Amino acid sequence: DALIKKAVASLPGAVLIESHAGDRQTWRSNLNFYRAHPALQTYAVPTLYEIGKKLVESEITEQSLAVFIQ
Repeated sequence: DALIKKAVASLPGAVLIESHAGDRQTWRSNLNFYRAHPALQTYAVPTLYEIGKKLVESEITEQSLAVFIQ
């Protein structure tokens, strides 16, 4: 996927863990094998949506909103 390749190129020091675990509800379930595996300890892995939302929220300032509204 082009977006994944772009993300990997943009974040050279990052670790990418790709796990096909189904939809969001399946992934967020503590019964999911990949989340429950003790070697991974992935109980608090944020989704891409959550990461993007936090990134956008961190960039929102009163000044940026004023520029956007005008």
